[in-house]
Amino acid sequence: MEGREGRCCGKEKPLQKVEPIPTSVTNLEKEISSYCQKAASLHEHLPVAGFATHIKVPIDLEEMYIPLRAMVNLRGVSEESFRDAEHAEKSLTGHDSGLEISLIEAFRQSEKRRQRGIVILGDPGSGKTTHLKRVLLWCIRKGPATIGLPQDMIPVFLPLRELKNLDEGLDVFIQAQLQSPHLQTAKGFGKRLLERGNLLFLLDGLDEVADLSERERVSGWITEAIRSHPTCRFVVTCRFAGYSETVQMKEDFLEMHVRPLTQDQVERFIQNWYTIVEKGLAKDPEQAGGIASEKADNLIKRLQEPDFRARRVFELTRNPLLRANICLVHRFRADLPKKRAHLYEECIKVLLEHWRKAKMLTVDIGAQNGRRVLQPVALWMHGQEGRTRAKDSELELVIEPVLKLVKLSGGSAKDFLRIIRDESGLLTGWSHEDYGFMHLGFQEYLAAREIRTQAFGDPGVLRELASHFGESWWQEVGLILLALEDPSLFVPYMREVVKQPAFAKFPELVEACLDDAAETSVVPFRELLEVDPGKDRELWARQLVALRIVERLIRTPFII
Repeated sequence: MEGREGRCCGKEKPLQKVEPIPTSVTNLEKEISSYCQKAASLHEHLPVAGFATHIKVPIDLEEMYIPLRAMVNLRGVSEESFRDAEHAEKSLTGHDSGLEISLIEAFRQSEKRRQRGIVILGDPGSGKTTHLKRVLLWCIRKGPATIGLPQDMIPVFLPLRELKNLDEGLDVFIQAQLQSPHLQTAKGFGKRLLERGNLLFLLDGLDEVADLSERERVSGWITEAIRSHPTCRFVVTCRFAGYSETVQMKEDFLEMHVRPLTQDQVERFIQNWYTIVEKGLAKDPEQAGGIASEKADNLIKRLQEPDFRARRVFELTRNPLLRANICLVHRFRADLPKKRAHLYEECIKVLLEHWRKAKMLTVDIGAQNGRRVLQPVALWMHGQEGRTRAKDSELELVIEPVLKLVKLSGGSAKDFLRIIRDESGLLTGWSHEDYGFMHLGFQEYLAAREIRTQAFGDPGVLRELASHFGESWWQEVGLILLALEDPSLFVPYMREVVKQPAFAKFPELVEACLDDAAETSVVPFRELLEVDPGKDRELWARQLVALRIVERLIRTPFII
């Protein structure tokens, strides 16, 4: 065995000269260390926006994050694009073409399948961006090897919405991002990092490259880059609406579909959110834990009540963006508003205004103007039972007149649709031409608002809505209409409802109308009772229901 002097075959072997590590290498390692610290600091907190208030508490991503699960697309051939997470899940599980795994396990799955790229598809607000930032923090703090990536791999977060000049190519964009004021890396650091290789590129928001031809071009760049940078890995996020047939990544990419959160995951998120916020705002952080637990339990129980489950509100909690806003509303009010209309209104405000500002997007569509333009769209779509999507060419005819009325800048009706879809997420897409609302509840809420707007000039719209009393497709629209105030339309709408035979057939729905209404009055029911029924059995039945309502209302204070 050789000693330190190094001996071989009985002869003394001269000491081997230890080559010093080149200064350029040590300098790059220092640059990388500095970059990692800055990147972690930049992405470790989640922005909080919504409900006309700002909670000044840093929301730590690691403390807040709930591990996302996804379906791996194992279809052997490229087929039609999925329109949303529900469609993807039904298609993949129905044909036994999907595998459900944690997203953090995706790297090991892609390694097994010899794929160096992953594309993550999801609905608006489903947590795709947050997941990429969590991967970046995981690599920096715990090491890439812990999630199945090569040792010493460096993560680079790249928001594709900031890609301005397509002629310069992807490498120039990467270098420009690394030299951004937020990271403040030394000149040429991006080039040196690319030459080093072994990088994890986290490309966020392919759908935010708004123009289809440009999105196709960027998709082609990424496909080329995965081959020209053989030591690097790529993760791309995209909404279903932006992942059309000509944009799809090919065989080098493992395709994942983010699933909505389960009941248990929703509850964990609420508990984590309240723990972070209450500890950040409490005078005594030790007492905050108990306060947080009590408030979280209150919200969880509220969301489990029958009215919330039956009327779509609980479904909103399965979307991380909307769930965070629901937590804000609950804390601000010390409860959820009894009227779902208020909750829908705030969620839409987040999507149209706060969400856009948080992402520093360019075109200014305020919540009020955006909502005003989308109201006729919602009512037109709701006019056909079961319709939740339509062609852009159809919607443009509805939008164009309203754009002129509100004098909204930003281009044509087609431009408006694209902006709402690509920059707010309130409208999502099934294809490049098809549009629909992110959640049916938003369509119902906006349809109710449009009926209300029209009713002040044309009472006939209330008569038309009342003709659908008892129909499940229109039930929520009527209830939301009654919940809107200043002024309430309870009297004119219920005057039309009591004329319908369905008024006597659906007493539980009538009770729901009273429960949800911003204001109530005995007037429409008393007027019905004043009519001589004669031998009209159907009218007798309606008057019996009206009598019960009057008896209930006169026992309730503050009735008109």
